[in-house]
Amino acid sequence: MIHFLTRKYSASALLLLFILCLNLTEIEHAYATEQKAEIATELISMFQQDQAVRKNLITDNPSTIEKMLSTDHYNAERLNEIIQMIGWPSANKVGADASKAAFFIAQHAINNRPLMELALMNLERSFNSGEQSGKYFAMMYDRLKLLDGEPQKYGTQIIRNKNSCSVYLLLDKEKVNVYREEKGFQQDLDSYQKEVCERPE
Repeated sequence: MIHFLTRKYSASALLLLFILCLNLTEIEHAYATEQKAEIATELISMFQQDQAVRKNLITDNPSTIEKMLSTDHYNAERLNEIIQMIGWPSANKVGADASKAAFFIAQHAINNRPLMELALMNLERSFNSGEQSGKYFAMMYDRLKLLDGEPQKYGTQIIRNKNSCSVYLLLDKEKVNVYREEKGFQQDLDSYQKEVCERPE
């Protein structure tokens, strides 16, 4: 009789433990979902600030340049912290808008080469898995080439100043539109350059 009760109690205890584990898993999933939603909101807010300082940038005004650099530094540091928490904020994790925001934050982190290279690796992975267009990868790839003083492959980097607006050095002018198409660009290089150069400063 005692042996039977022990066996019955053990089975009940195991069932209770199983239910508790299920509830804990649901709680952890709900927390992770909420955390990623909060991160998505934060990334979008960071990107809005990124764009705001650039909209108000006056190239011969040191205070506006300092404001931009300070914003870029903060955003890069915070993005690194987010990556430590959830990995690269891909579209599957935080949504397309927040993932796009993460890309631009990383692209503007020109004083944080490891972050830019980490972004490049993850953007390539996202493209190869079909998660998102390869345009972001191409833009980051070309930006790194520009920073290194090497030719760009996809023609995404336009050098614009008060007197001119030109495409940065190309790896292969004859094949650039083929490369662009491979990464999901709908515009050829000439159309893209025209659009960028006609934008109001």
